[in-house]
Amino acid sequence: MVVRFVAAFNAARMDEAVALFAEDANVSDCDYASQTVVEARGPAAIRSWLERRIADHDRLVIGRIFNMNPDSDRATGVEFALRSSDSIARLGAPSGLVPEVTAKIAIDASGERIEAFANGPGGADPGDVRRLCSVPGGTSSPVPTASE
Repeated sequence: MVVRFVAAFNAARMDEAVALFAEDANVSDCDYASQTVVEARGPAAIRSWLERRIADHDRLVIGRIFNMNPDSDRATGVEFALRSSDSIARLGAPSGLVPEVTAKIAIDASGERIEAFANGPGGADPGDVRRLCSVPGGTSSPVPTASE
C-alpha cells in the first residue's frame, strides 16, 4: 500500500493516489516553505494537499519501510531517503533533503486503504516543528509561496 501510494504520488497520478485513502483518512505533512505542519482530513482536503504537492513537483524516495507495532500489521513506519520539490530546491537544497521525520502510515481494518499518512511532526512543540520542517543549511526564514 505504501509503495503504491508513493509511486502514484511521484508520478502525479492524482486519482490513483486519492483512491488509496479511506473516506475518513487524515494527512499531516511538513510545509517547508512556511516551516509548519499541513493537515488534511477527508477526500477533498487530501486532494487539495496532493494538488499542491504535485504542482510543487514533490518527490519521495523510500529508504526503509518497517513495522511500527509488532502486534499489528496496520502501522507502518517509512523513512524517506530523499524528498525533493521546487520549494525545497528554492530554499537551498537543489538536490533535495533527507527528512528528519519518520512517516507513520496506518492502514484501515480492510487492509485496502490508508487511514493516516503522518509525514509531519503534528502535535510537536512549535520550535520542533520549525526545525523539523525546514531545509538544513537553507533559508532560515519562511519563504512566501506563490499563493501568498
